[in-house]
Amino acid sequence: MQMRNSEDAFFYYYDIIRSATQQFRYAYKNGIGEAVMAVRASSLGGILLPLSCLAVAGNAAGQTADPAPGMDEIVVTAEKRATNLQDTPIAVSVLTGDDVTRSGISGMAGLNDRVPNLDIAGDVSTPNATRVTLRGIGAQNVTLNGEAGVAFHQDGIYYARPQGVNASFFDIERVEVLRGPQGTLYGRNATGGTVNIIGKRPRMNEFGGEATLSYGNYDAFVGGLAVNVPILTDVMAMRASIFRDQHDGYARNVAGNNLPNLDDADDLSMRLQLLIEPSDRLSLLLRGNYFKRGGVGSASKLIADAAVLPDGAPNPGAGDRNPDYVMVPGTGFGRIPKAGNYDLGYYQRNGLIPISNDPWEVAYDFPSRIRNTQKTVSAELNWDAGPANLTVLGAIIEDSIFQHYDSDYTNVAAGTKYFRGKTRERTLEVRLASPSGSRLYWVAGAYYFDEENRPTGGPLSDNFGGLQILNIHYPPLENLVGPGVTLPPEFSGPIVVGQRIDNASLALFGQMTYPLTDALNITGGLRWNRDRKFARRTNYNNFAIPAAALTNDSNRATFEKVTWKLGLDWKVAPDAMVYGSVSTGFKPGGISFTAVDKPYGAETITAYEVGAKTEWLDRRLQLNLSAFYYDYSGLQVSQLMPDLVGFIIVNAARAQVKGLELEWQARITPQFRLSGSAAYLDATFEDYADAPYDPYLATSLTPQTVDLSGARMPNAARFTATGGFDHKLDLANGGTITSTARLSYQGAMYLQQYTASHYRRAPYAKLDVLLTYGAPGGAWSITGFVNNLTNSKVLKAIESMGTNLGNGLAARYAAPRTYGVRASLSF
Repeated sequence: MQMRNSEDAFFYYYDIIRSATQQFRYAYKNGIGEAVMAVRASSLGGILLPLSCLAVAGNAAGQTADPAPGMDEIVVTAEKRATNLQDTPIAVSVLTGDDVTRSGISGMAGLNDRVPNLDIAGDVSTPNATRVTLRGIGAQNVTLNGEAGVAFHQDGIYYARPQGVNASFFDIERVEVLRGPQGTLYGRNATGGTVNIIGKRPRMNEFGGEATLSYGNYDAFVGGLAVNVPILTDVMAMRASIFRDQHDGYARNVAGNNLPNLDDADDLSMRLQLLIEPSDRLSLLLRGNYFKRGGVGSASKLIADAAVLPDGAPNPGAGDRNPDYVMVPGTGFGRIPKAGNYDLGYYQRNGLIPISNDPWEVAYDFPSRIRNTQKTVSAELNWDAGPANLTVLGAIIEDSIFQHYDSDYTNVAAGTKYFRGKTRERTLEVRLASPSGSRLYWVAGAYYFDEENRPTGGPLSDNFGGLQILNIHYPPLENLVGPGVTLPPEFSGPIVVGQRIDNASLALFGQMTYPLTDALNITGGLRWNRDRKFARRTNYNNFAIPAAALTNDSNRATFEKVTWKLGLDWKVAPDAMVYGSVSTGFKPGGISFTAVDKPYGAETITAYEVGAKTEWLDRRLQLNLSAFYYDYSGLQVSQLMPDLVGFIIVNAARAQVKGLELEWQARITPQFRLSGSAAYLDATFEDYADAPYDPYLATSLTPQTVDLSGARMPNAARFTATGGFDHKLDLANGGTITSTARLSYQGAMYLQQYTASHYRRAPYAKLDVLLTYGAPGGAWSITGFVNNLTNSKVLKAIESMGTNLGNGLAARYAAPRTYGVRASLSF
């Protein structure tokens, strides 16, 4: 087709987007989520194919409108040095600070719809945790003794427990998401990739800052302030920022007991930075971060009726379940926890409020509370020593965590949990790198990390006093409290577990890029890793036969591995690069809370990847593609123990992951930009013949196994896609009106390793829209926004509760539709 001018182009693409949106909506409403992949492909083709006409159309349009400028250059530090994004031979997704501000992203969950093959979710039984999966690689154990599958960094500092990083999306320069193993330069727990949040640094000789304030439904208040202050001309500057995020709970409590709604926010973040530059070759940056989280915490919802799945569909597996292990609607029914090796029997507690199918409606009877803090002090020294550049980066991170909540997720007093923990992390990295501008690039360094965890909690601190006994299996107890008798108060908890967990990690690494020609480079790298772990558990069980029990056990484990990388990149043309690499990753094993005597092994991965980064039409169209294949061994997965009352980490045998990814941007006119991504992912267990049986379908307390070979891995949708536009309208007074919309789609996925219908999340599409008025000169702006305009019900986590609480399903959902107004000011 022929586009005579930019107006033709605008309306052409407007029709394309409108058509794609309608097809998305139709597919979503009719439950044919996988068909959206075909819609996405046709829509994407409709957008990309006519772009080849724009070079000609641009000449004609130039008579009536300015030509569209090229893409802005983005500088990243993915390879521990500053490089152009398009010259970096790694699959990297970048959100600039402007992207984050314009989209209103305030935490990790906002990346879900912006990065290919990324899934960010919560956890049911660990309300404070964030579960991140990238290209199918993640972590099942999100407790304090677990190891992440995707490494988190803030300003280059590794966070093993990133609760504060999750709320640090204010006053940032950019967010870099490196997809694929980063075992050489990043090492620890970067098997799936890394997320690095880079904040804005102090600027010399400038006074200024920015402020933002928004208000929305659920009484949401979000405010931030950042100020840059020069102290000594050319020598010293300071930057301070503060961010507040709070809203009422999304999940309504219908128990009628005046307890507040769940899934709220009450976060406070503060950062203070001091930059000292005594010369143009030496700098020292000191940082202090503080984060506090309060409120009542996230909402986990009980799904008691075995005949109905989380999305309301019939459960084809319901008939396979043993009625002795199924919660009876209208009662709080379950198995009394084992005392030693004795299975005591079953109880019931009447008065259960019928479970609602509304994902944002809960009923609970125990007050939930969260009080978490994270404090970080860090120092970064950079010295240009001539032959090499020296970087020293060290940090101390202290976490304090306290939470208690209703663990049966109902209005009956069947179970509560509490957790308290203190964590101290220390990191130090020393690097030497070739001077900037060198033809040969190299970096070598050493890394040290240690962590001290002191968690205490009641994983099964249930109140069994007052339960009505249905039957008793233990004869001595049957004479005391037979069927129909109510348990006396001494059968109340606690069951308290206290732990000491110490981790220490040491690594030596190096990487070199050598130019074979002016256009062809070869890269090689090695990293030696050693992790040592120690765990001690003190277990006090008041619910034991014949008397209360106190046990102590401990264990040690050491894990050592060499990871490496070999890659080639070729600059085929000034605006086109192709690359390929083979790399490895390593995640150390560990020791489970519930089975100190059974350490689990390390995960290893070998990744093969090829990709291309290209720009077309005078840099107005950007296409970045990647294809990858992973050989993944020793997967660490969370399994319910054979007695169905606790979780343990075990190693699955082997898995394969392969996929394709596309990221694209198109600047149609100076005022109109399109962007998006599309991804295909095939992540399957290749050999997993002895997996523990699905606890939700348990027919016996005797351990059972199931063959999961060939099953899809959890949290890995086969198809994902995003698309959006930004359109700026220039006003006569010098102001602007910018409209932004972003549509995202995620295909079906399983939220547990079992490919059973009750763990399946249905495909969903989500639409976010924004409208911004910018004042002349850009000094201030006002934005109206609606997130999740379609009010999609997105299931984020689901798990079986175990037979002590009726073996029902408990689930968590993402936020419903939210909307509001935001004002921003720059000075």
